[in-house]
Amino acid sequence: MVKLGGYVHESKKIVDNCKFDDSSDPLKVEPDLGLPLELVGIHELVAGSDATHGAAETGVGSHYKMTNAIASNGGGLC
Repeated sequence: MVKLGGYVHESKKIVDNCKFDDSSDPLKVEPDLGLPLELVGIHELVAGSDATHGAAETGVGSHYKMTNAIASNGGGLC
């Protein structure tokens, strides 16, 4: 459990995990860990920290959008 801003939050599980490791589908997430990212604009796949890790570089003005299972009031899984 973590105490933030006077509230206690209990971490249950990871809700999203995008690794950019699959060059054929870089925006997918790990199985059962959320929804894929949505690219707004452009990106280029680039080398990661080693041969097994992917990475992406976004263009100027580009970004990713994500939907997660965290409720806006903090009552979701986090």
